[in-house]
Amino acid sequence: MSSPVDRAAFNVEQGSSLLFHGGLLLILLGRMAFALVWPMHALDWYLTVPAAACSLWALIQCRRKPGMRWAALAFGVISQALPIALRRPDMLILMLGGAIPVLIMAGMVMALIRGKPRRS
Repeated sequence: MSSPVDRAAFNVEQGSSLLFHGGLLLILLGRMAFALVWPMHALDWYLTVPAAACSLWALIQCRRKPGMRWAALAFGVISQALPIALRRPDMLILMLGGAIPVLIMAGMVMALIRGKPRRS
């Protein structure tokens, strides 16, 4: 990271992945808090606890490792989508519709990181 453009792209990527992790961690902790009041399926619990630990680990330890941050984020999202898809396969269409804007935003962040600016 030598040029200011590279540093700016790294800061954008780091900020966006930390924002994604923060949102995912809040969702996971909220699900765990609701499990104290209402019963949660065992599969949901066994996937939510490691996903929350992995997301928290990524927030703390992976500040300079973008690949590890994105891998932990993907694990957290998949671990929450898997029980829903197993119980109600018709929800896959709705989840794919909701994933399109997230995938577009993640693709733009990746393009910003990997792309070199054009010089006029």
